[in-house]
Amino acid sequence: MSEEKWICPACKAENTGSGRFCLTCGAPRFAKVPDTVQEEEKPLTFSELKQMREPHGALRSVSYSFWSNGMMMNSHEESEVTLKRLENDEAELLIRHESGLSGGQKDVYRVPAATLSEIEKIAERENMPAWSKMKYRPDPRFMPTDYSSSSHLSLTYGDINPKNPQQEYFSIDMAAVPQEGAGIINDIISRMKAAAEIKNLQKHEDIPPKPMNGMMGIMGMKEALEVQKKNSTNGAEAGPERKLVFDGQGYWICPECGEHNPGKFCANCGSRRPEE
Repeated sequence: MSEEKWICPACKAENTGSGRFCLTCGAPRFAKVPDTVQEEEKPLTFSELKQMREPHGALRSVSYSFWSNGMMMNSHEESEVTLKRLENDEAELLIRHESGLSGGQKDVYRVPAATLSEIEKIAERENMPAWSKMKYRPDPRFMPTDYSSSSHLSLTYGDINPKNPQQEYFSIDMAAVPQEGAGIINDIISRMKAAAEIKNLQKHEDIPPKPMNGMMGIMGMKEALEVQKKNSTNGAEAGPERKLVFDGQGYWICPECGEHNPGKFCANCGSRRPEE
């Protein structure tokens, strides 16, 4: 007698036997997944997103950020490349990198605004603000438990004043971008870094090593964030009395995790921007 065969209601994979869960995705065998729900959750394709228009003003800044951390010693790494338009026909370029026990450096350059104008044309041609709608959906079966990383390209349009609620901010998760889009983003990053070849260095800062992060990986990062949180709140629990603090780039600093943000919520931990 042949074994029973059934189709998974979630992923449509064919299963053999009397098991109660799909061998491919782990979904319950008798789960009901309405067609309407499936259609609503179907992600937009890259081609469809390129046709969508997101209203916005002039491009004020573009920023690439990378963060990684793991349980391995010296695994913590952070990078940032930010190009910000100034009030005159110039722009400010910030390049920062730090890594575990090695520390790092932060350099600020004064460059022509032409580079940002070139990037703005690329973003308009490819309709990149709509890319922020792409969401990365990792397969839990292949997610590492001892390492995590994230990289984003952020576009800020409109008024450069961070207190202006009308500014538009779009964050693109590079893990969700297909290969075609990744090539465009890498081209933008290369253009920003190339602007530093003008050698008009305005400020250099050596970033000291972070022994706790470098030696203890994720565990060290968590402890460091707790220390930072206690220092920023004088040992009190975070609440309505949290102060709104801005960095030199005009972004507000999250009191929970230290992330620098332009929007209303922290891009790293999701905390709401403190009240003024």
